[in-house]
Amino acid sequence: MSRLRLLLILIVASTAAGAIAQTPFVIERIDVNPGARVRPGIIRAETRLRAGHSYTGEQLDQALYRVRRIPFVIDATYTLEPGSSPSSRVMKITVFDQEALNFNFALDVLGIHGSGGATANESVGCRFLPGAMGVLDLTARGGTFLSSGGPPIGSFQGVKLAFTEYGLFGTSAYAAAGVGLSHGKVNPSSLIGVPLGLTQTLRVPYERSANSADTSTFASTEWLSDRTDDPFFARRGLLVSAGPEWSRQRSVHDFNVGTRFFFHDDTTIDRKGVGAMAEQFRPLAQHSAIWGSAAVSRFDESRVHNGVKVPGVRESNAELLVGLAHNFDSGAGGGDLSRRARIEGGVGYRLQDRQSGAPGFRQKDRGIEAKAGFAYRSRWGTLHFTASYVAD
Repeated sequence: MSRLRLLLILIVASTAAGAIAQTPFVIERIDVNPGARVRPGIIRAETRLRAGHSYTGEQLDQALYRVRRIPFVIDATYTLEPGSSPSSRVMKITVFDQEALNFNFALDVLGIHGSGGATANESVGCRFLPGAMGVLDLTARGGTFLSSGGPPIGSFQGVKLAFTEYGLFGTSAYAAAGVGLSHGKVNPSSLIGVPLGLTQTLRVPYERSANSADTSTFASTEWLSDRTDDPFFARRGLLVSAGPEWSRQRSVHDFNVGTRFFFHDDTTIDRKGVGAMAEQFRPLAQHSAIWGSAAVSRFDESRVHNGVKVPGVRESNAELLVGLAHNFDSGAGGGDLSRRARIEGGVGYRLQDRQSGAPGFRQKDRGIEAKAGFAYRSRWGTLHFTASYVAD
């Protein structure tokens, strides 16, 4: 009888807690801890909350998750204190952020069986917090082909300086403008983010990249719904994105063979299509999570070679992964969260199907994929590494 009574008490308490979490109350104001280096205006803008409006506990959690996704915020927590009326609350946000000058390094490696090696993309940069609502980023990027039968072949892709402004026009919109330099060529880029609610955003990126012989342009429109609790250390939530994208790549090369033979190659590739992806995280233990991701895309390529249109290519891609992740927090138990690390691994399946208008051309690559990752964040910067291998 006592066990039944205890079970009933637990059920009632759980139901009451859920009802309280869904009960809206007025947020009188939002305070940010005064020790934070990041400007309070950026934090308030990214919560997408407005003082004097009513919100549920779940909506406040989603607002906090948005703060955690700010690139220079390591972690954030909040508490609620009584306001000036019984139905109002004061939201106090505590931010663990990075130094005003911090450094970031990312490395992504992909190896495919039978390709003769692996490709690696590297980026290193530093970030400044110069203004009340803006952030300045300086990034250098490169690429390397890790050949299985010879030395690595590297290429420097250039440097880029970008400024991001938050809280545009008194809203939660943001925009970034950048200028890059590669092999003497100036390359512009931009990004516009328009909020569509507490968890949804419309992103419109654009980037142009050129060097002495190649020019590429990329543009897309992306709808993003992000309910994950952290960009690097997520343990719960769903991330979904979808949208069209377009790119153009032009390569112009002149080849001299001996003293009499000259060859001119001018190729333009237009690529347009649509893609979608979803990633789900569920807590597995206090610091661990199980995750799964799925992505699909379809593109049409048209080619013009030396002024002559050649048969295009239709490309379809699909990827499915499941895995485990574990976080290491210096602030486990409620202490300082100024250092965080994560390891994760997963397995899945990848498919790519390329079919041309030319008779008899079809290339289908499929295989089992293994993926591993490591992330480390501290007040001085972020280190992020991923490696994937696809076997036939």
